[in-house]
Amino acid sequence: MRSGVDSAATLATDERTPEDHIGLMLALLAYLAEERPELTDEYLRDHLLTWAPHYLEALEEAADHPFYQGLAALTRSTLLGLQEARGLEVVTPRFYR
Repeated sequence: MRSGVDSAATLATDERTPEDHIGLMLALLAYLAEERPELTDEYLRDHLLTWAPHYLEALEEAADHPFYQGLAALTRSTLLGLQEARGLEVVTPRFYR
C-alpha cells in the first residue's frame, strides 16, 4: 500500500514534469511569466537567482559532455540576462563549494 505522500507525488507529476530541481524551478518561472507575471521578479530575486547561477556554473564545470556544458552556460547566461534586464538586486548567500 502506498503512503499518502507517495500518492500525492504520483498525482503531481507526469511525463512532462522535469525530474530535477532546476528543471522544476525553470518550469515554475515559465508558469509565473505566463500566468502570474506580477510575481516573476520576486521569484527571480528572492529565490531562483540566489542559487541557480552558482549551481549552473558548477554544473558547467563538472559536465562530461559539451551539450550539458553548453546547456548550463546558456541557462546561466539567460538568467543573469533577465536579472540585468529587469534591474533585480539579488542577495547571494555564501556558498561552501
